[in-house]
Amino acid sequence: MVDNKDVIVYDTDHYPKNKKTKVSTKNILVILSISVFLAVLFNYFNPKGITWFPQPETFADDSLLTKSTESSSDEISSSDDEFKSVSYQQVKAKLNDPEVVLIDARPVEEYEENRIGNAMSCFPYLDEAEFMQIILEQIPRDKIYIIYCHGGNCDLSHMVAERMKAFEFTDIFIYTAGWEEWSKKEGIN
Repeated sequence: MVDNKDVIVYDTDHYPKNKKTKVSTKNILVILSISVFLAVLFNYFNPKGITWFPQPETFADDSLLTKSTESSSDEISSSDDEFKSVSYQQVKAKLNDPEVVLIDARPVEEYEENRIGNAMSCFPYLDEAEFMQIILEQIPRDKIYIIYCHGGNCDLSHMVAERMKAFEFTDIFIYTAGWEEWSKKEGIN
């Protein structure tokens, strides 16, 4: 025999069966909305945030690719965190200029296979001592530097440029289309 005071009976007819589901869906939507808002806010204020609409690439003025005793290094070098880009035509025009140093940031094996003009190799993932020796001993000072890598989404040239900037190199430019564009336009496989 069961004693009635020990049994608890729930009347489920008075509660909507999907009340928990509605609360959960509402909570998910609130959390998702807050997450999207915070992500958009972070991206907006992040200097390297994802661009919402592609912007046409702007290239450095040709006058910046010429060493001049009248202009100071501060005018020529990038004052902001971004390095100025150069085009295929600008690289081609400066290929034999003794004031311009081309730097190939691709892996050494690819550099040895083929490169732009008389570019020197400076792969940023080398052993630290070897990389520092290249930066401090092999790259001449007081020149104009054009750094390239594979092109497209490759960041190797930017890594080398940042390291050079840390050692007070100025007049640093990035050939952002890099080896990909160069090899196509020059007919190199």
